[in-house]
Amino acid sequence: MTHSLVGAPGRDIHNYILAGLRLNAGHPLYTYGPGDERIISDGFADYALYSPPLIAVLFRFIVLLPANGEYV
Repeated sequence: MTHSLVGAPGRDIHNYILAGLRLNAGHPLYTYGPGDERIISDGFADYALYSPPLIAVLFRFIVLLPANGEYV
């Protein structure tokens, strides 16, 4: 399990990618499942997603692209 820092420029997209990957794996949207990459936020609660759920639904399809869609 790896950790990512939220709040730095460009990290929001990474958070959305992780949310799409969690949904595609059948894991919960707002909590972590086994093996999910955790997001570390600067002093805030350790939640898997802060954004509205629609962004994760959109990223379900983007993460199916090569490199999890990071080039989009």
